[in-house]
Amino acid sequence: MPLDPVDERIVGILVEDARRSFAEIGATVGLSASAVKRRVDRMRADGAITGFTVRLDPGALGWTVEGYVELFCGARTPPATIRDALARFPEVVEASTVSGEADAVLASTTSGKRATASRMVAGGVRAPQNSST
Repeated sequence: MPLDPVDERIVGILVEDARRSFAEIGATVGLSASAVKRRVDRMRADGAITGFTVRLDPGALGWTVEGYVELFCGARTPPATIRDALARFPEVVEASTVSGEADAVLASTTSGKRATASRMVAGGVRAPQNSST
């Protein structure tokens, strides 16, 4: 769905701060709050906006260690299953499926080298004994 210039400005404002009210956005783009809401609802229904998120300051959370974790799954685990299993771990900032022995590589920002792996195992995401952490 192509965005008109007003939609593009609305999206830009939401990217900056998704908590801005429709009234604040409307004041910036020259529309009423209800007109902004209708446009946002339409962009969500059309799939242009797929959700809203929060950006974290890892240092403020005590997450001072950055690292990568290789993830090994059972046979033929679809990427969507991996994504769903990892969604509850905010310290996993990126996950990519890869070729080779590992099924995915996770980028993690955490409070310690073993923190992410320990939380994942406690949360039901299992890794074999030979996985890298």
